[in-house]
Amino acid sequence: MILYKIRLSKKIAYIYFIALFLTLGFVEKSQAQTKFPGIIVVESPDAENQFVASPSIVILPDGSYLVSHDWYGAGRKEVVTSVYRSRDKGITWKPVTDIKGLMWASLFVHQGSIYLMGVNRSFGDVVIVKSTDNGTVWTKPVDDKSGILFKGRLHTAPTPVVVHNGRIWKAYEENKGIKKRDFYAFMLSAPLNADLLMSDSWTRSTAVRFDSTWLNARDPKWLEGNAVVAPNGKIVDIIRLQGWQSPNDTYEIRGAAEGMTRYEVAGKIDVSDDGKTSTFNPKRGLIHFPGAEIKFSIRYDPVSKRYWSLVNKITNNFPGSNLKTLPMHQRNVIMLTSSKDLINWKEHTKLLVWNEGKKIVQTDQYGFQYLDWQFDGDDIIAVSRTAWKAKNFHDANLITFHRFEKFRKLTKANDRPDMAFQQNTK
Repeated sequence: MILYKIRLSKKIAYIYFIALFLTLGFVEKSQAQTKFPGIIVVESPDAENQFVASPSIVILPDGSYLVSHDWYGAGRKEVVTSVYRSRDKGITWKPVTDIKGLMWASLFVHQGSIYLMGVNRSFGDVVIVKSTDNGTVWTKPVDDKSGILFKGRLHTAPTPVVVHNGRIWKAYEENKGIKKRDFYAFMLSAPLNADLLMSDSWTRSTAVRFDSTWLNARDPKWLEGNAVVAPNGKIVDIIRLQGWQSPNDTYEIRGAAEGMTRYEVAGKIDVSDDGKTSTFNPKRGLIHFPGAEIKFSIRYDPVSKRYWSLVNKITNNFPGSNLKTLPMHQRNVIMLTSSKDLINWKEHTKLLVWNEGKKIVQTDQYGFQYLDWQFDGDDIIAVSRTAWKAKNFHDANLITFHRFEKFRKLTKANDRPDMAFQQNTK
């Protein structure tokens, strides 16, 4: 009997030792893996053929979060925007509904109702839908009295919808069909108490096309503008500008933007108080912005009295004209930036970093892009179109949620470590 107990004790000890060894091995393996950035809202069921895009986020009146995004790729036959909700501050997410015939849309709350404003197809009609039950059921745009606002070849992105001076404002672009990405920028606005589903409620400003002589670049163009209230109380459109180096030109910028860094020049378009006219003066309208190459959102914080943005900062900037390796491909660093005047921008800290020093090419599988975000007290909450072991950095397979705590206090000392470097050195 005693011998049996001894043998049993040895057996238990052996099992315990093996379990401990396996546990330690698992811990070591887990520590060697790169921690995934953020919380997954949705993952593509087919990363080779179905891609997620155009994330937008809003905080609802009841304190819950709502996120939307659209789909594209050979595996998607319809234009669809999907909606998700979190009731626990972004820790978990549940799908709410799919909205057909909507893409590139911005979420916003207005007078207690939830809206999504975008287009009904790629280069399509401006449409808006409304929900009165926190995002579960949405109206259907069928005509100019139910959400089809303007017809044509229109373009936008999930950029801010702004309330100012008794009106609500949203930036758009028009493509006239000569070149696919030749955009004319304009602003839409409507009175605050108007029925936003009625086309007649909205005023469309005149449109401004980017003149290629304003910037020495390879086919320069602007798109995905932001409606912003400037320090002087005027509405402006701060707009993304593609400024790639031309194969037969210098890296240095000439003209109105002379002295600015290549890939860091944005446009600032002036809009009249009545929303009827948009104008651009290249001598004062080309501004330095350290995120000008990729879609961004700018929001004003009354606490710090500063404008803030989460941008794709090109940190590996270099001269060159090879389209496959140009710096404009870099979407692997997200920088927190702010400004008092929309002209001079401060870079606070790197929030997301993956393989920062590498020359990025189209086939790279990691990237963070098209971030939309909101202030949430002392924090910023954001959603990213994230490529993580994806088909390539552009065709993302994830929408991810991120919380950046106490953002007003973040500095360069708070730069997040390079996740790829961490993985490669462990």
